[in-house]
Amino acid sequence: DRASPFREILDDEFFCFVSNIQNLKRKDPGSGGVAIVVNRRVAVPSLTKASGNDAIMWIRIPGATVDLYIAVVYLVPSGSAWFLNNSLVWRILEEDIIRIKHQGLVMVLGDMNSRIGESIPLVTGIGSGIRRNIDMCMNDNGREFLSVMRACGISITTGLLQKAEFTCWKDRGNSVVDRICIDMHYFWKLHGVLVDD
Repeated sequence: DRASPFREILDDEFFCFVSNIQNLKRKDPGSGGVAIVVNRRVAVPSLTKASGNDAIMWIRIPGATVDLYIAVVYLVPSGSAWFLNNSLVWRILEEDIIRIKHQGLVMVLGDMNSRIGESIPLVTGIGSGIRRNIDMCMNDNGREFLSVMRACGISITTGLLQKAEFTCWKDRGNSVVDRICIDMHYFWKLHGVLVDD
């Protein structure tokens, strides 16, 4: 159980949810996946099975006036042999968001391996009104990510409140591929965003 180390270290203070991506590589019982931890003092979250896809995990955190639904997502990089599976993940995520938005506030976060450069933000009037990103590249995952988030009315917060810094460091180059996104109608409640590996 890959969640055991998380639970052993964090279980006293945090709820820990883990979903492994099964059989992504040959002879590999699980490669990659998603995890989220929630401080026990904040709320008692619950796992919500909305999609049945192991690249997406939904949790619900009850709120005083509105419940928070968080999708934690992992997508393989554009150059991966499994890249074609990302289209299915995007479609399922879009369907999930559209269905769940009627139940509460939706956030989407995780490693989408999506490079979006300084794309035009869905929510304007923030700071200078442009996205500031140290990573100026755009890739296929980034284009699909922008399309799905815009269609669902979800604002990508990366680079809007402060310049987006690298979240992935590789020998062939660094990139910004990890994201935090929120329903555009709630964007104004954000005080800051930190995406860090």
